Amino acid sequence: MKFKKDYFILILLFNFFFFYSQSSNEKNKNIDSLKKIIASNKHDSIKINALSKWDDLIYLEDLKLDNELNEKIIEIAKNNLNKKKVNSKEKEWFKKAIAKSYNILGNNNKIKGKYLKSIELLNKALIIYKEINYNSGQADAFTNLGNVYNDIGNSNKSISYFINAISIYENAKDEEKLGFAFNSIGLAFSRLNDYPKAEYYYKKALKVKLKTGNKKSIALTYNNLGALYVNQNKLDEAIHFFEKCLKIRNEINDKDGIGMVYNNLGTIYKRNNENNKALDFYKKSIEIRKKTENILGLSISYTNLGSLYLQMNDYSNAIKYAILGLKTAEDVISLDDQLQANNLLYLIYRKKNNHYLSLIYLEKLRKIEDSLKSIQKKEEIYQKEFEYEIGKINFKDSINKVNQKIKINAMNDRISSINSQRFTLYGGIFISLILLLLFYSKYKKSNIQQKIILSQKEIVEEKNKEITDSITYAKRIQSAILPSNKVVQSILPQSFILYKPKDIVAGDFYWLELIGDSVLFAAADCTGHGVPGAMVSVVCNNGLNRAVREFGLAIPNEILNKTRELVVAEFEKSDENVNDGMDISLCSLNIKSKLLFWAGANNPLWVLRDKQIIDYKPDKQPIGKQEGVKPFTNHVIQLQEHDCIYIFTDGFQDQFGGPKQKKFRSSQIKELLLSISEKCMEDQLNEIEKKLVSWKGDLEQVDDICLIGVKI
Repeated sequence: MKFKKDYFILILLFNFFFFYSQSSNEKNKNIDSLKKIIASNKHDSIKINALSKWDDLIYLEDLKLDNELNEKIIEIAKNNLNKKKVNSKEKEWFKKAIAKSYNILGNNNKIKGKYLKSIELLNKALIIYKEINYNSGQADAFTNLGNVYNDIGNSNKSISYFINAISIYENAKDEEKLGFAFNSIGLAFSRLNDYPKAEYYYKKALKVKLKTGNKKSIALTYNNLGALYVNQNKLDEAIHFFEKCLKIRNEINDKDGIGMVYNNLGTIYKRNNENNKALDFYKKSIEIRKKTENILGLSISYTNLGSLYLQMNDYSNAIKYAILGLKTAEDVISLDDQLQANNLLYLIYRKKNNHYLSLIYLEKLRKIEDSLKSIQKKEEIYQKEFEYEIGKINFKDSINKVNQKIKINAMNDRISSINSQRFTLYGGIFISLILLLLFYSKYKKSNIQQKIILSQKEIVEEKNKEITDSITYAKRIQSAILPSNKVVQSILPQSFILYKPKDIVAGDFYWLELIGDSVLFAAADCTGHGVPGAMVSVVCNNGLNRAVREFGLAIPNEILNKTRELVVAEFEKSDENVNDGMDISLCSLNIKSKLLFWAGANNPLWVLRDKQIIDYKPDKQPIGKQEGVKPFTNHVIQLQEHDCIYIFTDGFQDQFGGPKQKKFRSSQIKELLLSISEKCMEDQLNEIEKKLVSWKGDLEQVDDICLIGVKI
C-alpha cells in the first residue's frame, strides 16, 4: 500500500475540522463527511484515517453507530495487515487504528454495563499498544480499565491501572487526561473509604481542570468532592460543593449532570431526616433522567426514592420504586444496582414481616453476590491471559536481539535436555512398574479391598449427611412461608391443622391471609413430594400471594384463575416442558357474617352440620397447564353456629394400612369425622392423628398429608 498525495491532504483537512469545530452543527457536518468517505470507493487508508478521527468527537450519543464504525476500522485494518505489500511503518499504523477502536469499544461496553466484554476488549487494545510501544494509547487503555474495575467495585486493581496512566500522562504533560485520571483514582480511594487520599487526588484533579477550563470536567470533580463529604457526614461541605457543581451544570445545560446533583442532594436531606426536601430532589432527579433516557441513573434514583419511602414507613411506595429500581438495573445489566434494589426489597418485606418475600429477595441478593464473585474470577482469567500475551511480546523482542549462533546453541541444549528428559521418563516408568508390583503384592496380603469398601461407606454416609443437612435447611425456608400455629390460632381459634410431610420437605402446604373481616385459608397439594414437590409449592404459594397482594383479589374463584395464570407463566419461562401445578381447596370466611365463599381445583370442601357431611364438589381441573381450561366456580355458603369446615389433600385417604393393607378411602375419613364431631378441635386433631398412626402401622407413608378443620 502506498500513501497518495490526496491522502495527506485529507489528513490535514480532518485535523483542521476536528481541532477547530466547536458547535454541534459543525460536528454534525463532520460526521456526515465521515459517513460519505466510509461509503465511498476511496482507498482503505483514507477510510481508516477518517474513522480513526471518530472518537475525537466527544460525548457521542449514538453509541450503536459508534460501535459499528469502530468495528469497521478493525475489519479494514486487519484485512490490510494480511496483505504482502505492507511495510513496517504501515503495519504499525494499522495496528494503532485497531487498538484505538478496541479501546473505544471497550469503553462503550463499560458504559452499557457489559464489564467482562469491556475488560476483554481493553486488554486487546493494551496488548497492541504495548507491541507497537505507543505510550499514550497504553495510558488511555489503563484509564479505561481502571474505570471498569472502579464500576464493579475492585478498587485496588483500578488504582494500579490509574497509577500507570498518571505516570504516562505526567511525562507527556497531557493535563486534560491527567485531570480525568486524578479524578478517577480519587473515586477508587473513596470506595476503599480512604477519604484523605481521595480528597488529595480530587483536589489535584480540580487544580488541573481549573487550569484547562473544561467546565463539564470541573463540575464532575465538584460533584465527587460533595459525595466524599457526604460519606464523611460533613454535610455542610457536601452541600457547598454540590451547589457549585449545580451552578456550572446549569450554565452548560448538562441535563444528566443536573439529575445527578439532584439525586445527591436528595441523599443529603434524607440523611438529615428532612424527608420532604429529599422527596422533592429525588423526584426532580427522576424527571430529568427520564427525559435524558439515563437508565442507569434512573435505577439509582428509583432505589434511593424507595429507600426514602421505607424511612417514612410508606411501604406501598417503597415497594413500587424499589421494583422500578430493580427493573431498570436489570435493563442495563448493572449487578451492583440490582444488589442495592434487591437488598431494599428484602428490608421492606422483612419490616412488613412478610417472611416469604423477604426470603425470595434475600436469595436473589445472594445469587447476585455469587455472580459478582464469578465476574471477578473471569476478570482474573482475562488478566492472566493479558499478562501471557505481554510476556509473548517481550519474549519476541528478546529473541530478535540474539544472533543465529546462540539460537543454534540453544537448540542443541534443548535437544540434550529432551534426551535427558527421555532418560528420566523411561527410568521413572521402570521404577513405577516395580512399585506397582510391590503395591499389588501388599494389596493382596492386607486385604485392602475391605478398607476401600469401608472408606466408600464413610464417603456415602458423609454425602448423605450433606444432602440431609441441605434438605433440612430447605425445610426451614419452606416452614418460613407457612403460617405459624400462633398466627393461625389468633385468627381461627377453633381450628386445627394436620400437616405431615412424607419427607423432610413437602409438596403439600397450607396458606392463610387476613383481609378485613374475611380470612382466606387453603389446603394445597402440588405435583410430587419431597424436594421436587417443595420447589413447585414455592411457585404456587407465590402465585397465591401475588393474586391477593399484588392484584387485590379476594374471591376464591378469581384468586384461583389468577394463580393458574401466574403459575403457568412462571413455568413457561423454562426451556423444558413443565406441566406441574397443584390441586387446592380455597375458602374465604367472613368471621362476622359467617358467610363462606369457596372454590376448589380437584380438592373438595366438606361441611359437617347436625351429624351430616355436606360434600361440595370441586372443578375437575388443576392449577397448571392443561387444555380446555375453564374459569373456576365460586360457591357461596351461609354457615351456622357449630358447623365444622374441612378441607384437605389426598394424602390421608391414599394411605395404605389396616389389616388388609388397603387405602384409607374418603368414606372412612367421613366416618371418623362424624364420630368425633362433638369434640373440640384440639381433641379432634388428637383422635385423627391416633387413627392415622394406628392405620399406617409399620408401613411407609405414601404421600404428604394436609387436613384443616375449622369450627364456627
